[in-house]
Amino acid sequence: MPSSETQVPAQERVFAERVTRLYASESTALLATFVNAFILVLVLWGETQSSRLLGWLGVLYLVSALRFVLSRRWSRDLTEPAACRRARTWFVSAVLVSGLVWGAAGVLLYPAQSLPHQVFIAFVLGGMVAGASVAYSSFLGAFHAFALPALIPLFTRLLLAGDAIHTAMAAMSALFLLLIAVLAMKFRQMLVRSLELRYENQDLIEHLTQAREQADRANEALHKHRDQLEATVAERTADLRRGNEQLAATVASLEQAQQALAESEEKYRLLVDTASEGIFIAQDGVLKFANPRTQEICGYSREQLASMPFIEFVHPDDRERVAGYHQARLQGLPAPENYTFKGVGRNQELVWMEISSVLTSWDGRPATLNLIRDMTRQKELEKQLLRAQRMEAVGTLAGGIAHEFNNLLQSVHGYAELLLLDLEADQARSDKLRRIMRSAQRGSELTQQLLDFSRRHEPQTQVLDLKELLERVAGLLERTLPKQIKIQLDLAPEALHVCADPHQLEQVLMNLAVNARDAMPTGGRLRLHAERLDLGEGAAAELADLAPGPYVCLEVTDSGEGMEEEVRERIFEPFFTTREVGRGSGLGLAMTYGIMRNHGGTVICASTPDQGTSFRLYFPAFEQPLAAVSEQPAAAAIERGSATILIVDDDAFIRDLGRQLFTHFGYQVLSAEDGHQALRLYQEHRREIDLVVLDLIMPTMDGDECLERLLALNPELKVVIATGFSPGGSVREALRRGARGILHKPFQIGEALRVVQQVLDGAIGIKPPRTRPPETAASAPVA
Repeated sequence: MPSSETQVPAQERVFAERVTRLYASESTALLATFVNAFILVLVLWGETQSSRLLGWLGVLYLVSALRFVLSRRWSRDLTEPAACRRARTWFVSAVLVSGLVWGAAGVLLYPAQSLPHQVFIAFVLGGMVAGASVAYSSFLGAFHAFALPALIPLFTRLLLAGDAIHTAMAAMSALFLLLIAVLAMKFRQMLVRSLELRYENQDLIEHLTQAREQADRANEALHKHRDQLEATVAERTADLRRGNEQLAATVASLEQAQQALAESEEKYRLLVDTASEGIFIAQDGVLKFANPRTQEICGYSREQLASMPFIEFVHPDDRERVAGYHQARLQGLPAPENYTFKGVGRNQELVWMEISSVLTSWDGRPATLNLIRDMTRQKELEKQLLRAQRMEAVGTLAGGIAHEFNNLLQSVHGYAELLLLDLEADQARSDKLRRIMRSAQRGSELTQQLLDFSRRHEPQTQVLDLKELLERVAGLLERTLPKQIKIQLDLAPEALHVCADPHQLEQVLMNLAVNARDAMPTGGRLRLHAERLDLGEGAAAELADLAPGPYVCLEVTDSGEGMEEEVRERIFEPFFTTREVGRGSGLGLAMTYGIMRNHGGTVICASTPDQGTSFRLYFPAFEQPLAAVSEQPAAAAIERGSATILIVDDDAFIRDLGRQLFTHFGYQVLSAEDGHQALRLYQEHRREIDLVVLDLIMPTMDGDECLERLLALNPELKVVIATGFSPGGSVREALRRGARGILHKPFQIGEALRVVQQVLDGAIGIKPPRTRPPETAASAPVA
């Protein structure tokens, strides 16, 4: 007779077993809740209000205690289907409340000022959800009831932050939740199928037992009724036939079970073979099992991997460390679960790998289960980022040096020019002073190169036809470069319009041509190629984080000596040169880099020893040229003045030079060493001061703030900006606020007097519009 258990439908038994497993995991889940909540409060203590931490912890512990009581209550009677369903409903409800409390932690306990603590709370919530994917996988509703309320509030908080880091963290949280949900669904499918197979096998065994009992009874009847053998042969034969049919049915059921098991193994194989990370088993110094991704990363087949010591795939620099971690893990000693090392591919190329390793058993013996990820591309991007940050830091330093150097040059040039006014009759001394002035002018040109490199100088841009400019430059190069160097001009047929400073662009091309000439001492080929490209998000991100869109690519290629990798990585550093002492300042390529970044583009260099060098310059493309900018009218002749001028500059030499200069030409001069003193002097002599010459870069109160306060006192005050460079568009902002003119240090006496005279006469100084001009438009000269 069939047992009472087999009379219960298989689905009901599977359901009851799933509920039982759900309640069986409750103790572990509650223990993890208590421990992780305590650690979270301990780590956030001091970053979040203690009242919130203690309140949240108390609510969570109260909910957990209620869950424990309910689990003990409902887990006592799980034999009846109705009781199982009620027990599941109560369990899901309790898990939902717990998930809401955990989700509240992502909002109430969120450490707004500490990114590491934000990452930690995301890590704790992610860990709880990952644990729930296993503990509650028997019912996806229980997992979803916990995971969604626990992670969605934190995801929303990160997404609303708006910056790139929090948006990336929100995307990673969403991806993590999706992956964990998929894994939970896989766990649930495997569990349900396993339970179904188990009960199906029990039914099959019971059927086989019944068949065997029937056969035994038939044999007993055969012995007892031997005399009636002839009469009962037909009947017994029929019984045996029916038994054979039952046996055949049983065999068919077993075959179906084997097929289901094979399908389950195939799903597992598909998951491992299509994984984006390498998965392998390390044992006895070799890889016992390796999925296709592992073979792809290492460059060897599965058979080769199984016969070669896996330590050979590790770079010699990291072999001792990796081997030590592996042996420590096999011996049960502490070892990091995740770390990065350098690997060696089949062609001896360097491959950066990140590995996650845990101890496991393979064929009954200790082994390690490992997941590896190819981090080579990420390392390259990190290297490019560090290089860009280094160039930006050098550029900032260059801008600061240029500012101070311009003040020094202004003093040298200005005092020399003042002396020249007094010594015009002394020809010998005048010539010496003019030499000093010429040296100061050459220093000013060097400073201008530093500003171009540091991108602290605003180019006078206009929309150009790049093909016309290249044709003009190619003609100039044919006349200036040695005849052994052939110029090849290769231009795309379509229009190539870019917004650039033509003088700076010509200087860039001449710098690259001179470098190409030095790389081809015996002659060669210099190719100028230009075409239009549309860069997608991926390609643009690889080119110094350019914005996606249309670009004009100008490629300057020579057939010269080329460069080694260590030289190529430093060519854009200022004052770095491979030429002998006395030839070249080392600023040519540094200035080229700064000019290209200042134009919204970039420059990329590719070079191979003995195969030449190629520079690719990327400019934002324009559909059509814009209207040309009108030139300013010529300045009037210099005249003596009688106005009162307030000079504001933190450099004592500049203040003294200005006092002597303007006094020499009849002006009355007041001076202030900072913005605070300038405001006091203006308030005391407001009716006397006609014009203010204001430096932008000063301590305590910079020129921008001083300008704003002066104009607040008198909106009609005439102010001239005197500066060596303009960081971040400070000059343009000063003009927008109401400044009337600009003096670029180092300036000549005649230039300073003309600008001051024009501002006083109202010939220049019309305020620009308050709206910001388009970035594509050319910038008109100010004075």
